[in-house]
Amino acid sequence: MTTALIVLLSIIGLFCLLAEILLIPGIGIAGIVGTASVIGAAYLANQEYGTAVALCVVAGVVLVLILLCALLWNSAIRKKLSLDSKIDSQVNEQPTTIAVGDTGIAATRLNLFGKAKFDKYGYLEVKATAFIDQGTEVKVVSLDNNTILVEKA
Repeated sequence: MTTALIVLLSIIGLFCLLAEILLIPGIGIAGIVGTASVIGAAYLANQEYGTAVALCVVAGVVLVLILLCALLWNSAIRKKLSLDSKIDSQVNEQPTTIAVGDTGIAATRLNLFGKAKFDKYGYLEVKATAFIDQGTEVKVVSLDNNTILVEKA
């Protein structure tokens, strides 16, 4: 009976730790349950058979865990479970045709950053040299790395 319980705890601990490593990384319930199961199996093995058997149980669980991690790391199962999508899009791309001297209207209050409406380009995110109220006419002063710098016109 004790041997079966040691084997059962070792298997539960092995699968919980494997799930913690490959599927749900971090310190979670699976890692805590897996560690507690392995410690429980080692404790029972130590009580029933001695320290040498307890060390063999822990070493066996660790060895099998390392082998299963190595086998499953590049397997098709893990690739199906993992997220591999790549994001190639960019947000807030400013048109490159806007020029210094173009004028528009502040669509929002420009607290250093905000939106301005330009006739040719629509609404664009701009950076102001000072605080500018909504509805005020603005003029493009400079263009730096997709940042449009405006001031009161």
